[in-house]
Amino acid sequence: SPLASAATETEATELPRTSMPKMKYESYVEKFNRLKQEFVLDGLMDQEASTLALLQLESLSAIETLTTDLTLRVLSALQPHSLLKCAAVCREWRGLARSEDLWQRYCSGWSTQPHEPPHVESTFRMYWKLKKNRVFSWGSGEHGQTGVLDSAGKEVSSGEPVEIETLRGLAIVRVACGSAHSACVTADGVLFTWGCGAYGRLGLGESRHNVPQPQIVTSLLETRVRDVACGGAHTLAIAREKDFDCLYAWGSNQYGECGLQGFDHHSEDQEGSSVQHSISSSPQLVGAVEAGGILQLSCGSSHSLMLVSSGEVLATGRGVFGQQGNGSTEDSRIWTAVKPFGTGAMDLERNGRNADPSIHPFDMGESLETSLRVVKISTGAEHCMVIDEEKKVWTWGWNALGQLGLATQHVLSPTILSIDSPSGQVPVLAQHVDGGHVHSAVLTVEGSLYTFGKDSLPSLGGGRLGHGRHLSTSFQRPDNAVAPTKVTSLEGFRVFSVACGADHTAILCESQTEDKSKASRIHPRQELVNSLGRLFVWGTCMTSSGNGLGSYTKPTEIRTEDPGDPQLRFNALAAGEDHALAICVL
Repeated sequence: SPLASAATETEATELPRTSMPKMKYESYVEKFNRLKQEFVLDGLMDQEASTLALLQLESLSAIETLTTDLTLRVLSALQPHSLLKCAAVCREWRGLARSEDLWQRYCSGWSTQPHEPPHVESTFRMYWKLKKNRVFSWGSGEHGQTGVLDSAGKEVSSGEPVEIETLRGLAIVRVACGSAHSACVTADGVLFTWGCGAYGRLGLGESRHNVPQPQIVTSLLETRVRDVACGGAHTLAIAREKDFDCLYAWGSNQYGECGLQGFDHHSEDQEGSSVQHSISSSPQLVGAVEAGGILQLSCGSSHSLMLVSSGEVLATGRGVFGQQGNGSTEDSRIWTAVKPFGTGAMDLERNGRNADPSIHPFDMGESLETSLRVVKISTGAEHCMVIDEEKKVWTWGWNALGQLGLATQHVLSPTILSIDSPSGQVPVLAQHVDGGHVHSAVLTVEGSLYTFGKDSLPSLGGGRLGHGRHLSTSFQRPDNAVAPTKVTSLEGFRVFSVACGADHTAILCESQTEDKSKASRIHPRQELVNSLGRLFVWGTCMTSSGNGLGSYTKPTEIRTEDPGDPQLRFNALAAGEDHALAICVL
């Protein structure tokens, strides 16, 4: 095949070279070898690098040697996920992943190869559908966190969802937002980050500048990233390597929020001041467990949570408000189990940051005894929320403004959240929770939404909680804290996803009378929301200069007017301090 024949200079004569002079052909092979080596250094496997080098040569060369048919033959040597990775790595060939005709012909090629396992065609068709996922952002773009530039190359702050066009066609299945940075993961496990680069939170190396458009975290290209979580100035990711789930962390580790030990402190100038931070500007391997051992990650401002397959919850980082859930206000620099969901500590720190790069499993010791299994975790700025297997919600951490839904100031250990009912206080049964800076939200198993915490906004008199006018406190406290209250304006809708930012909230929902025949979109390796929903927002999501999302005191539907589909539907959502991301499914 052309792929094999171009691998070495001695065999290169098998490449088609109709009407190509020998000298020009030798130059062609030289360019191929150089390009291939560059892509290998970028983290691609040999076969992927060879393919991408050939495709790149076609786009650079005026000689019409590599025809569309030959391009298809070259691509047929790759699995679909490798094709997507090539398109992700090489900007010039991202259009390849958007070519409907090419993908259709490529799909037909797979279906006519009897030697391929039956799952290959279905796997390809899955990627073909996922590549239609489009990522939209809105809110503040001061640090480039929206991932969109205007015609003058300036970061965009937008009051309505705008597509991040550089991600089109790359089958995005995960999105995450930090305080001022963003991340997403493709179906084949390629991680992109963008936004504020201070403290190394993007994992792109030493650069501390803003990155206004998505960039690949190249040091993780040899892994398959499954999930990512963004915090105040740090990032965590789960990556599959061989037969292990590997936990990677980078960015600020000032309070131990990355769970990394032994990093030197570096001076970091931030807005004219010099502060000391323990930072890593590239992904560091914290530890590894058997594949499937890490289920979910969540990051707060300076603390982190991890859910493992046993149903235990582990925490690390800042503890001044009780975020560690262990009854104290001490910080932790190692992952420690949160009682009553586990006992003791799991030290995931790898022996030596510069150790051999091959993956070594970590001895976790005996399984931690726990009577309560957790199925979902979430963090706010300085507080934590989890759902156990009985659907009960537990909260702990900072509660000065009622964001835990409890009447006390700070809660140092997990406490069950209850709501008012005709028979008195009863535990709320939930399917999803999320925390912002000073407010939180809970989705009940019936699809109702409850919000609580600080409602008032300076410009609105109310707004974070979506109840319209400002609600008086039901905690008998002077700090405008509101106890868990149902968002009544959503009657007739089933809410299935919620994301809380600093002063804004976003949800995905569907009308209870809406046609339920719309296809669910679940990637087999990653649990996505299994519904397609309409996007509603409230609160305010603006920059210091007043640009960004408008202000709403009640849930307001946001429509993106697309000529092909004026009523876009979304299936994943994430909120940062002043911005948000959503995946649209066409």
